[in-house]
Amino acid sequence: MVWPLLAVLAAYGPAEARRLPDRFDAVQLRKGLAAFDRHDYTAAGLLLRSPAEHGNSRAQGVLWFLHTYGRGVPQSFREAAMWWVSVP
Repeated sequence: MVWPLLAVLAAYGPAEARRLPDRFDAVQLRKGLAAFDRHDYTAAGLLLRSPAEHGNSRAQGVLWFLHTYGRGVPQSFREAAMWWVSVP
């Protein structure tokens, strides 16, 4: 069962392999986006940080919104700008 993983790592290279979301980040992303949809901005901010740090552009965009408007997190244009620059 190691061969499929090695094939993925060989295809993407070491830098891209680090950005592949693991199962925990995928669950957090799903829960975080659901929290954002139901306007639970505090939970969304907490749940989406890890996927955003691992390069998920949807999570980064939501964190940009939350920090820009101070929804569920402290309003910080510096933090919002960091997430905006991270979005590919």
